[in-house]
Amino acid sequence: MRIRNTVTALALAASFGATMLATAPAAQAGAYGCTRDGVAANLVYTKSIPTVTGGTGGELRTYWDGYANCSVFVKSAYAGTKTWTYLFITDPDGNGGGSTNSGMFASYAGPVWVHAVNECIRERIVMHDPNGNTVIDYTTSWHSCG
Repeated sequence: MRIRNTVTALALAASFGATMLATAPAAQAGAYGCTRDGVAANLVYTKSIPTVTGGTGGELRTYWDGYANCSVFVKSAYAGTKTWTYLFITDPDGNGGGSTNSGMFASYAGPVWVHAVNECIRERIVMHDPNGNTVIDYTTSWHSCG
């Protein structure tokens, strides 16, 4: 009986571990890095970002933790392929410490943060294809005000 319980426990642990491995990349361990002191921020805004030709390039996701906004751009165009991608976040007067993340990314750019209590924010996203041609050059309208 003890052997069967041990085998069952090991099988459950292996199953749980495989599930965690399968779901961890999708969740990106705490909302793509939008965490402070180990607590993930809340998703407050999503925006489908168009390509320069009118297709879908990816999704902007903005999170709020009660103190600051955090944004990531999740690629759908060229997902899985490292392409140069740029993400910038700011507040209207620029005093919230806006930030930039750029580089060769396969799945997403960010996180970028700005302290914007009682203020709106906006982001700019630029992405190139593998040949260096611009496929996204988009600036959001002001959003997540307050």
